Amino acid sequence: MARRRMSNMAMAAFSGITLLCGIVVLGTGIWLSTKHSTDCVRFLEWPIIVLGVAITLISLAGIAGALTMNGALLAFYTIFMLMAILTLMAFVLFAFVVTSGQNGHGLVGKVYKEFEFNDYSDWLRNRVEDHKSWSLITLCLRDAKTCDDMAESYNTLDKFNMADLSAVESGCCKPPFACNYQWRNATNWFHALTPDANPDCRRWNNDDLCFNCDSCKAGLLQQVKSRWRTVAIIDVVVLAILILAYALALSAFRGAKAR
Repeated sequence: MARRRMSNMAMAAFSGITLLCGIVVLGTGIWLSTKHSTDCVRFLEWPIIVLGVAITLISLAGIAGALTMNGALLAFYTIFMLMAILTLMAFVLFAFVVTSGQNGHGLVGKVYKEFEFNDYSDWLRNRVEDHKSWSLITLCLRDAKTCDDMAESYNTLDKFNMADLSAVESGCCKPPFACNYQWRNATNWFHALTPDANPDCRRWNNDDLCFNCDSCKAGLLQQVKSRWRTVAIIDVVVLAILILAYALALSAFRGAKAR
C-alpha cells in the first residue's frame, strides 16, 4: 500500500509538471494575442489558448486522480494528455513549416528591411489575399495609427534611413525603395523615378500610403511569422518537458496499478 501511495504521489508530481507546461502554452497564446502584429489577423492564437487550457485541465485531473487514487481520473489523464501532446506536436510542426523562408531583404545604406509577398507560404498568403479580408485588416491597421508618428519621429532623411522600422511600418507606411520616390517626409513622397520597378509603385499615394500594396501584406505577414516562430520555439522546449513528464507519470501510474 505504501509503495502504491508513493507511485501516486510521484504521478501527482509529474502531473504538476505537465500543469506548468499547460500554463506556459496558455501564456504563449495570450502573449501572441496581445501583440499588435496579430491584433488584425486572428487565426492561430485561439487554438494555442484552447490547447493550453486543455493541457492545464487534464493535468489537474491527473493530480486529483493521483491524490485520491481515482482510477477514472487517472485513465482520463493518460488518454487525453497523449492526445494533447500529439496536437501540440502537430502545431509546432505546422508553425515551423508555414514560417519558413526569407526574413526580409536588406537595402544598401538603410537599417530597415523590405519584404516580398511571394516569400511567404501559400497558407499565410491566403489568409490576407482575399480583398474583403484585407479591407478589414487595413481598417484595423489604420485604427491602430500604424504610421501616424513616423513623420515626427524621423524628421530627416538620414534619421529615416537609420530607423529600425517594424515590418508593418516598412511595408505599409512608405513606398518601396525600388520605386525611387523623392523624400518629403517619412510618410509623404513624390515623383517616382522608376514607377514600373514594382507594381506597388503605382499603388502608393500620400493619402492612403501603401496600405493597398503587396509590400504591406508582406510586412504584416513578417511580423505574424516572427511572433509565431517565437511561440513555436518556446513550445518545442515545453513539448520536450511535457513528453518526459507524461512518460514518467505514465510509468508511475502503471507501477501503482501493478501493486
